[in-house]
Amino acid sequence: MVFKNVSKHALMFTLALAGIAGMVGVDAWHGMTQKAEAQKAATLAFQKWKVDYSTLLPIDEKWKAELHTVAEAKDLLSVYEFIGADLGINADTLVVTKFEPLTIDEQPLDGVRACLGSSQGTGVLMEAPNFDVLLPHVHALLKRADMQVGTVRLSQEKGKARALLSSFCLLLRNN
Repeated sequence: MVFKNVSKHALMFTLALAGIAGMVGVDAWHGMTQKAEAQKAATLAFQKWKVDYSTLLPIDEKWKAELHTVAEAKDLLSVYEFIGADLGINADTLVVTKFEPLTIDEQPLDGVRACLGSSQGTGVLMEAPNFDVLLPHVHALLKRADMQVGTVRLSQEKGKARALLSSFCLLLRNN
């Protein structure tokens, strides 16, 4: 025998304890391996989020640089000045026709869309002495990131060049 002083029961008990300890150790090893894999996956997801967030930072800066805040648009005169007082728009007829949350692909953004029209119920009317003066202003307005225009209808009435802007909206950020 192995040891003369050790009983068979004690030896069996010791071997059983060693077997149980071995099984517990294997289970613990599997559990730790699973936790390590989960931690690795969480770390990779966080790193991807961080890269995505860093990629969006310039867009956030551009958003803040190009859009006025809702607080800055305290009245129609402020809105008129945002649009550009030199564009040949009659400030006396300017009215807000719609004020709604700003969304893209049904996802809410931190801003609002303030749509404008005239008190006559038409779109926003721009006037200039001729098309050489009017068209550069219309083109500059259409290029602005803080404005949306549905359609532009050009006409000439009473010797003046006119552009009627429909669905004319100013984009504002909340903060």
